[in-house]
Amino acid sequence: KEKGKYDWSWTDKTAKKLTEAGVELKWNINSYNRLSGERKKKAADMEGYLNFLSAAIERYDGDGIDDAPGSPIITYWQIGNEPDGNFWEDSPENFAELLKESIVIIKEANPNAKVVIGGAWFPKGYYDFYLDVFAEFLESDTFFDVMDFHWYENAWDYAVHPIGRHNLVEFMEDLKSTLSKYGDIEIWMTEVWTHSWNDVAGRWPQTEFDHASEILKRYVHFIANGVDKVFWCNMIEGASYS
Repeated sequence: KEKGKYDWSWTDKTAKKLTEAGVELKWNINSYNRLSGERKKKAADMEGYLNFLSAAIERYDGDGIDDAPGSPIITYWQIGNEPDGNFWEDSPENFAELLKESIVIIKEANPNAKVVIGGAWFPKGYYDFYLDVFAEFLESDTFFDVMDFHWYENAWDYAVHPIGRHNLVEFMEDLKSTLSKYGDIEIWMTEVWTHSWNDVAGRWPQTEFDHASEILKRYVHFIANGVDKVFWCNMIEGASYS
């Protein structure tokens, strides 16, 4: 809330409660805050952002130094979200620079931490945006540990995404081939979703049977074709969205 002064009260409480309950957290970091007056771009104050990032990683690394109360450990840190569409209005090159600098800080603060790239909005974004991000990394650069992409839309869309018409099997083969150049990278889907009933604007009604069938099909099809982890978007279905 004030430059250089961090209020950890909510994050401390959340991390302690959930890790004590056996939940392993992946926390998402954005490069802007309300003080800067800018959103969806690489931080103008990169020094301030990286200082905050370093303090956050240190607070939740469980090494007994400057830890949150109870020393909760957070291993997975995700930089940005859907930079190919919803939450980024800057260039792929600037996102790559943000990611590079973030990886260095995260690994310095906690060598055991894992870095997750902000998830692709849909497979089409991999071709339109992420390939340009990857091209900014050299063989000597430390790469991220987990690739993330999302798969929404309607029931029966589990095999071919309607935006771009990308077949999941072919997409995974292409993605794995590209990532293999950078090391052993896990592939996650942290947002997988379709709706039920008829309260979602712009979408046709789907029954609870459609919904339940699609959950099963997506988990089986995605994991069978090389996705390491699949996360349904919300545990509780909310009206008018997910």
